[in-house]
Amino acid sequence: MQENNFKIQEKEIKENWFNGKLYEKGQPFPTFINSDYANFIFLKKEIKKFLVNPQKMTALEIGPGNLPITPFTEFKKMFFLEKSRKISEKLKRTRIAVKAVKKKGSAEISFDFFLPKEKTKKMHIITGDLSNLPFKKEKKFDFVLLEEVLTHIEPKNRINTIKKIMDLTDSIIIVDRKKPLLKEQAFFCANVTGKTIRKKTGIGFIECIKYLKSTIEMQEATLINFDKIKNFMEKEKWKISVAEKKRKGTVNVIFKAKKSQN
Repeated sequence: MQENNFKIQEKEIKENWFNGKLYEKGQPFPTFINSDYANFIFLKKEIKKFLVNPQKMTALEIGPGNLPITPFTEFKKMFFLEKSRKISEKLKRTRIAVKAVKKKGSAEISFDFFLPKEKTKKMHIITGDLSNLPFKKEKKFDFVLLEEVLTHIEPKNRINTIKKIMDLTDSIIIVDRKKPLLKEQAFFCANVTGKTIRKKTGIGFIECIKYLKSTIEMQEATLINFDKIKNFMEKEKWKISVAEKKRKGTVNVIFKAKKSQN
């Protein structure tokens, strides 16, 4: 019974990864910043280093999920584009009372972040997505952030999505996962994922190997080819810089792009 439920759940993930249905009931997966407090701080610092005078800027955060990060930088005004109506409504209700997790050994420590009302007045939460942007063509933002958004866009549509973002701003940060190193992927599957799956589902070793093979094939489509994006944007006269942070067999990339002024 447990095994059948597991297979149904896996099938649902594969079918709905790119169409947004996974998020209709909320946020089912941990992201880069809400899985580890150190990642939250790391990205916050990268944003601060990247921007000059953010207090004079208008920011757009696309796909903020349960833990938007732009409210923790002093922006003049902030917009949030969230596809899930449920998450949008939750953000409006809670005024961004959110949690991140810091791991210390095997222990997890939760950190609560609460924003004062003065800051929430600067925030505008919009339900919508990148396929049909709810902004006028002339609408411009000083800065746009996408954290683990491109992974949910089919690979063939990613460059066109980047083009849309480039029309909205001159400063972009993309946070997402690129293909992990083979040895790290093998270690993760054998020692972390495999053990967890077998323990939770009771499936045998052979079934577990089949599942992992299927998962890796799907993973290829969900990971981002940042070299392709970099080459495209550089041809369009954008300056690119990249920071990386490893997490459990996956390399998370903080991809920073600014439009050249000359």
